[in-house]
Amino acid sequence: MDLLKEIKKGLGLSEDTGTDETIKQKIEVIKAYADFNDNDLNNPLAIGCIVVGVTDIWETDAGKIKFSEGFHMLLEMFRVSKLRSAKDEQNG
Repeated sequence: MDLLKEIKKGLGLSEDTGTDETIKQKIEVIKAYADFNDNDLNNPLAIGCIVVGVTDIWETDAGKIKFSEGFHMLLEMFRVSKLRSAKDEQNG
């Protein structure tokens, strides 16, 4: 999966917007904040979380960067989903 392509699709951006490097940087920030590993990036909830996160931190005025309630809600949904999957695997 091409993560950049998926995020741009979620943002409604065309293939050639000239913002790829900026988007890549913001994706890395969100991946670090959310503690996503490579396997997590196959989950649609993680992709949705990154899309919302990129939108949230697009403007970078000093002291005004913050993640929205929607971002935190998606991140929590992802974490719960991941815990349930791990529990289901243990219970076989």
